Amino acid sequence: YDVTVSAGAGCSSTHSFVINMDYLGSIISADTTICPGGRATVSVSVPNVNNVSYHWSNGDTTQQINVTTFSTQPYTVTVSSPNGCTGTATMTVDVDSVHVSATPVFDTICPGGTTMLKATATGRGQITSYLWSSGQTTRTINVTLQQDQSYNVSATDSLGCVSSDSIHVVVNNAASHLTLQISAIPDTTAAPGDTVRLSVTGAHLSSYVWTPGEYISDSSIQSPFATPVKAIEYCVSATDSSHCTETICTTITVGVPPAQIAIPNAFTPNNDGKNDLYQIQALEGTIVASVKIYDRWGLLLFDDINDLGWDGTYKGVAQNTGSYSCYVTYYQKIYPDKLFYKMGSFDLLR
Repeated sequence: YDVTVSAGAGCSSTHSFVINMDYLGSIISADTTICPGGRATVSVSVPNVNNVSYHWSNGDTTQQINVTTFSTQPYTVTVSSPNGCTGTATMTVDVDSVHVSATPVFDTICPGGTTMLKATATGRGQITSYLWSSGQTTRTINVTLQQDQSYNVSATDSLGCVSSDSIHVVVNNAASHLTLQISAIPDTTAAPGDTVRLSVTGAHLSSYVWTPGEYISDSSIQSPFATPVKAIEYCVSATDSSHCTETICTTITVGVPPAQIAIPNAFTPNNDGKNDLYQIQALEGTIVASVKIYDRWGLLLFDDINDLGWDGTYKGVAQNTGSYSCYVTYYQKIYPDKLFYKMGSFDLLR
């Protein structure tokens, strides 16, 4: 600034002076994130101003401070120049909140039983790893125990923060081994298509799995109905309130009904369209597997399936009127492994 002083006689005098200003434009550390109980370094700078003093909201008076915190906190600094000018700046130290919890599918099991332990973790960063006290590194583990056992699991996120939790699994040594009884009402022997009520009994049963699931009304209940058409073994795995599991089986024997056929006593292969083929009649679900026809001297004239039928010829030559014998193999359609055999005789008439 310049100032000029003038007198009445035309005299004047000029004087110049400078007013210096402190611009306290401070630069403070950017917001940062740390793990709970971690340490962050926070600093501030004031360009082009010397001999600045600092006063932080936590009471520190240095240009750079180290802070440790378990919760998100703002930090404000006030800077002052020798000329009495002041300025303020604020930054935030954010605390990453990683949390992990361990839960069992069953917290009480039977001696020698198995349960799954599950870890669930959340955090500001992505969860990158799990570590169980057993050394396993998956989120879920299966443990089989003979006695009580505690487990610890820790989870780490992408920021390097770690959280841990513990879990205790109780083995119920007072629980005796599960004893099951299985029954079939009215009996374990039935005719094809008859209904049998299966039932399993035991102390404090809570769940059931019947196998196989064929011909059974519900494979997850205590007393399902079964309607088997063939002999079958049913097994049930039952679990009690202590999570002990045992399996017991029973066989339902289905009576095999006899296969039935009718052997005609004559046929007339004279090409009149009536009774020209000799065929065995299968009754009530019976399947004829094969038919063999012999003459009176035991020569095999025909050996084929019943559907074709014998036309009364052998190697293209019509056979004489007379008596012939047949040997039939047959079975019930629902029991193809149980074969029946029958012999008979008939007359060829012309």
